[in-house]
Amino acid sequence: MSPALEVLGLTKRFVAGAGSCLATAQALSCVELVAYPEESVAIVGPSGAGKTTFLLCAAGLLAPDSGVVRWFGDPRRAASMERTRLHYHRASLEEIATDRTVVHLVDIGDADAARSREWIESRRASGDCVIVAVRDPGLGRRLAGTVVSMRDGRVVDASQAHARVAETLFR
Repeated sequence: MSPALEVLGLTKRFVAGAGSCLATAQALSCVELVAYPEESVAIVGPSGAGKTTFLLCAAGLLAPDSGVVRWFGDPRRAASMERTRLHYHRASLEEIATDRTVVHLVDIGDADAARSREWIESRRASGDCVIVAVRDPGLGRRLAGTVVSMRDGRVVDASQAHARVAETLFR
């Protein structure tokens, strides 16, 4: 089975200021994730860990500084518009009928765990892949089959159940 989402060596940093007065923040540092159709992955970590930046890059809405993102094998950012759905909080968790398998990228905040779990399972049952970002590791374990912890833009712990998740040690 081909991956639904393939992220390889994803790096993103933000720069603010002008001239010689610049400040930078490394949001993501060589993050890798491969997820398949019918799979759910929770990315857990505190505020500022890089979860939302990862989702925005995976949705094709934010260009990474380096790395590759492929949606069903297609590296074109235009493919992200056809094959991903970005959801913020549970208000946007509606049933979506599509004729193609898609990747759902969900930033649910403190959403109702039971309702979110039902929605995630319905999406998986339809063949879709779901990546969800949450702060609470316990909620992440209840919502997804694979849990990945992020801190300071790095994957610090990965369950290898189905998704292949790793952090490249080279910069």
